[in-house]
Amino acid sequence: MKTLIGAVLLLLMAVPVRATDYYVDASWTGTQSGTAAAPWRLRSAINWTTVATALTTDNVTIYFSSRDRWDDAGTLTIAATGSVSFALLLDGHSKYNLVDSGTTSWLAETIPIGTKDDPCTTGRATFGSSTNHSGGIYIGHNTRAYLTLYGFCMDQPVYGISIGPGTGHGAHDVHHVTVDSNYVNAPTNAEGQGIYGGDLTYNVHDLIVSRNIIANNHKECIYIGQYNFFAGGADKVAPPSADAQCTNAPSGCQDSLTGNVIEYNVCLNAGGGQEGDIDIKPGNYGAIVRYNESYSTGTGTSLACIIASASAMQIYGNYCHGQIAADPGDGGSGIQINADGDGETNEHATVGGSIYNNVFAANAQKGIFIVANLANVSLDLIANNTFVSNGQAGITANVTAGRAVTITSLTNNLFATNSAVSGTTELNLASGTTVTSADHNLFYHPAGATFINYGGSSRTWTQWQQTLGFDGNGVNADPQLNAAYRLQGGSPAIGAGQDLSATFTVDIRQVLRSVPWDIGADEYAAGGGFRELRRGIPLPGDQ
Repeated sequence: MKTLIGAVLLLLMAVPVRATDYYVDASWTGTQSGTAAAPWRLRSAINWTTVATALTTDNVTIYFSSRDRWDDAGTLTIAATGSVSFALLLDGHSKYNLVDSGTTSWLAETIPIGTKDDPCTTGRATFGSSTNHSGGIYIGHNTRAYLTLYGFCMDQPVYGISIGPGTGHGAHDVHHVTVDSNYVNAPTNAEGQGIYGGDLTYNVHDLIVSRNIIANNHKECIYIGQYNFFAGGADKVAPPSADAQCTNAPSGCQDSLTGNVIEYNVCLNAGGGQEGDIDIKPGNYGAIVRYNESYSTGTGTSLACIIASASAMQIYGNYCHGQIAADPGDGGSGIQINADGDGETNEHATVGGSIYNNVFAANAQKGIFIVANLANVSLDLIANNTFVSNGQAGITANVTAGRAVTITSLTNNLFATNSAVSGTTELNLASGTTVTSADHNLFYHPAGATFINYGGSSRTWTQWQQTLGFDGNGVNADPQLNAAYRLQGGSPAIGAGQDLSATFTVDIRQVLRSVPWDIGADEYAAGGGFRELRRGIPLPGDQ
């Protein structure tokens, strides 16, 4: 009997996962049914009823020929959804067809998917045209799930990729959606975001936005959450009356976008001054923003590399550099943490969250900018970040009377030569800010002895240590960084940090930290031989 049962189990394990494949080829001139032998040609020709029917019994993949370009007007609107049983994948990279008529010849794509320096010449199915300027991708409206969009290029589309767009506001029940390894170049609309989830409201969870490149867009690079959803009102869908409809949210519908991850993306020359490159709106809870790179080469202006208006966020491993301010008093920071809610007098306190292993370098204004105008901000941990040559300060906290900013732990951070453009501080924490614990930080400010502002008063290093009791194990010395903001041999930051392995164990390059820890985002290795694990997103000095 045991032998029979074992044989049955082996037979069941050998049964392949059911799958149905469809094909789309922009150059195809023959008959069209969506099969490999007769692919659809236009995006508008895709029979979504056929796709939806197949999804009731099979996983479905729709392959777009990776060496083709679609210049027809219109967008690709995904009018079907996966389910917990059967997933939908749209794949713009894995296969291409060599033959335009007659007998098709679909081959596996051999060209690696493009990097930030060569993102879309070949190897990605390309949408868009210099004349039509269409070419975006819309991932339905409500009830989109278990769906992946992989390996496409949108070249000068009107809009880029929209997750759950609607005619007004209020997309809901969108979950387990992945947007991976796509490239969006220069959306033409003045509101053109790269990847837009600005209509997302409740029952939105497990979104993954990964390894995408967004360049030269007018507004946000990546935008997740309807900005004013939690307030209700005429121009938006109010939260449902029953919190049971927000089952994934820890505080009911107030924090109704959960489990979302933004990782390994590149944002280049994004924004027009009033936006963040990666913008996480207040309805999110516990969002993870990690291993992204955001910078400007001279044309993009934004408030910050990352805008974090939500609670319990984890922000780590990001490289934010060269951010440009729209004007001397606006923007150009690494991260902005704010509790202003929708910016229309409806506040949303920012509670909890950690920021660690990031590099903030050569940004026009601050490395981290904390704003508590309408509600309070509290952060659990700011640790092992590197702040170098930012124009105004490493960290700034602005606090309106009656509001408060609380930082529970400020540990292992490296501050060097910030405030070169204006201001005189490495750390500028206004009255109303409370730091519970600060230790093992390194400060280097050759421009003057007074370089910390705490509680509205300027402080020297001695006053910071002896009067306030901070950084008993801190360092006030040149960190000896190289041009890539990495520790060199002999740096006083090496081995001077506190072991935080109960919270995280690796550095910005995902190299395991060793005890005693180093200060800053990078763990030192002799010769600089760090292994870079981030596909297509090398940091300066990587080998």
